[in-house]
Amino acid sequence: MTSLQFYRWRVFSKGLVAAYHATERREKRLLEEMDEYFAFIEHEAWWRGMRSWDESEGDAPYAGDFFYEQFAEYDHSSERREDAGRFHSQLSAAIRAGLDVASEPSAGVVGFTVGDVRAALGRDLPDWFCQLYPGIEKADDSKGVWL
Repeated sequence: MTSLQFYRWRVFSKGLVAAYHATERREKRLLEEMDEYFAFIEHEAWWRGMRSWDESEGDAPYAGDFFYEQFAEYDHSSERREDAGRFHSQLSAAIRAGLDVASEPSAGVVGFTVGDVRAALGRDLPDWFCQLYPGIEKADDSKGVWL
């Protein structure tokens, strides 16, 4: 992952929090947890080796594995990814969607709309995003998008 991709990952993930229409307190907690997650990855320089949710190079852990370790306290399920709790699920969806879009698009996250993407990146979507999703700049805000 390049430094530009890491930047896009952080910005897009944090921008997607607006899609949840959460309370001010919930939104603040989500953003604080994301800040910690990204700060640790940046401090350890793991972003250089992270490729996708479950792929990395060198000493970098998988982003997904690090996520589940970092946020285990919010995982209220007996098994990963299964009814983990709303806060945990919101963190996971935004961070994973941001990573996938910034690094290796996989359409691995559902539940967001074009309007959510515009809220995260601006009404005029950036060229780099439109190249990944041809025609999205003309799509209606209510249209679902797999990130």
